[in-house]
Amino acid sequence: MREKLLNFLVKLYLKGQNLAKLRYHVAGIVSFLIFAVIGYTLVWMGFERLDAIKTIRKEIVRLENSLTSVGYDLAYEDLDFSSFNPFQIMSVKNLQFYSRIEGQHAVWTLPELSLKTGLFNSRKITFNMPGAQLLELGEKKYSVSMPEVFWEFRLDDTDRLMQSIFLAKNVKISDFADIGEVQIASRRMAVQQVSDLAPFFENYIDVRNVTFNALLDYPLAQTIERLYVNADIIGTIYGADTYQNDWKNWKTLGGGIDIRRLVVNWGPLLLVARGDVGFDKQLHPEVNLRSSSKALSLFLDEMENKGFLPGKGVFVAKILLNSKAFKMNKDDKFMTVTAPIAYKDNKILLENVVLKDFSIPKKEELRQTVNPTVN
Repeated sequence: MREKLLNFLVKLYLKGQNLAKLRYHVAGIVSFLIFAVIGYTLVWMGFERLDAIKTIRKEIVRLENSLTSVGYDLAYEDLDFSSFNPFQIMSVKNLQFYSRIEGQHAVWTLPELSLKTGLFNSRKITFNMPGAQLLELGEKKYSVSMPEVFWEFRLDDTDRLMQSIFLAKNVKISDFADIGEVQIASRRMAVQQVSDLAPFFENYIDVRNVTFNALLDYPLAQTIERLYVNADIIGTIYGADTYQNDWKNWKTLGGGIDIRRLVVNWGPLLLVARGDVGFDKQLHPEVNLRSSSKALSLFLDEMENKGFLPGKGVFVAKILLNSKAFKMNKDDKFMTVTAPIAYKDNKILLENVVLKDFSIPKKEELRQTVNPTVN
């Protein structure tokens, strides 16, 4: 009996030893697999981030080329890239966009700016914008405050833009205006494209509660409650060496903009419109809108009183508007009117009446104005 018990204990001991060895080996294998997965993930993330850095560098060069081609440029200090920092992939200090055009002083200064990418998606790029910025226009300087701002890009596998979202709240521009909220969003609609002239990008711009400085000589109410645009970019945009060439190629292929909805709520003016934007042979924009609005006549009067519009065009346009104005409801204070609004040949037209001509007079016309010929 004692022998059997002793043999049993020996076997049990040996089984325990084997089990301990097995556990030791299993733990070693599991640890190896864990470290292998972590190592592979870190290496993969490193290559992803290196690819993202390459894309960002390329886009910085394209931005510089685009700016210099139209008389602008950028300058910066301490530009740094990091493929291992999980919190940011790029940082730059004292970033400035400025004009090189003679006689035109314009500078936008960002004290610092950084970019970060998703840990497992390097094509999701987020901008960390500074809360305080400075804008210089001529002799005037405006402090820009953005305490709450979010800006993100998403790219596809070929580094083409798929989606962009910008959101800023409580924006303050010194001596000019406070803005309650700004939202700008774009998304590519390539999945829905059936031809090169199908909708390519859907865009939203929504600006709310723009309150002007009380010292400014503005028309209508001090606050614009809402400016909203929903528009589709029609036609495929292919990447070129500059943004200008992107645009020219897009225009040459027949590109345009479909304005699905435009809303202006600047009390008492309320305007809703839709239409399109095209371009003439000289690549100048041509805007055509079909609008319905309230208090448009009052708005024209205010624009004339503030010197933004000449009286002749306002007078003729109001005659045409008043002839077809009506009250949507009997209790309405202001009349409703439907009217075409257009911008072409550097002119703003309402009911085909020129409200404002932005054309630069030719030298001969200026000479005749200064020294009129007397017959």
